[in-house]
Amino acid sequence: MSGADPITLSGVWYYLQRVCDEMAYLVERTARSYLIGQQHDLSVGIWDTAGRTLAIGRALPIQAFSAPFAIRSIMEQYERDIHPGDIFLTNDPYHGGHNNHLPDWGFIRPIFYHGKLKFFCLVRGHQQDTGDVPRRLLPERARHHRRGAVHPADEDPRARG
Repeated sequence: MSGADPITLSGVWYYLQRVCDEMAYLVERTARSYLIGQQHDLSVGIWDTAGRTLAIGRALPIQAFSAPFAIRSIMEQYERDIHPGDIFLTNDPYHGGHNNHLPDWGFIRPIFYHGKLKFFCLVRGHQQDTGDVPRRLLPERARHHRRGAVHPADEDPRARG
């Protein structure tokens, strides 16, 4: 018999779900953004290096389900240059389908085990101010670049810890 037995699989899956719940709780409790801390406009999850979903905690589907595209794009761009402590920031809807709109910023962190890249964790939350035009100018919002700053993952948006 290959693979894990159903009991082990269930235990690991529920543990990953619990990790996602704790990630969301930590971000909500420390967020300075009303949208994240009070309205829970964020998504968290864990993906493997191929971008396959392993676990998603409380999440908005539009935020969480675009994560595999962002992870695949990061793997293609930085496959040999991803290190422990890296954090990738992206909100770019144009390159790799990372996102649905600019105010949803995704922070993607690679997780290593014994020096080998195993997983990616993502926290994506709606930012209140990204350089947007005022809301009273709704007709002006038709131009995407006026929605705020774009952070494509292919411009090395890393912070090494």
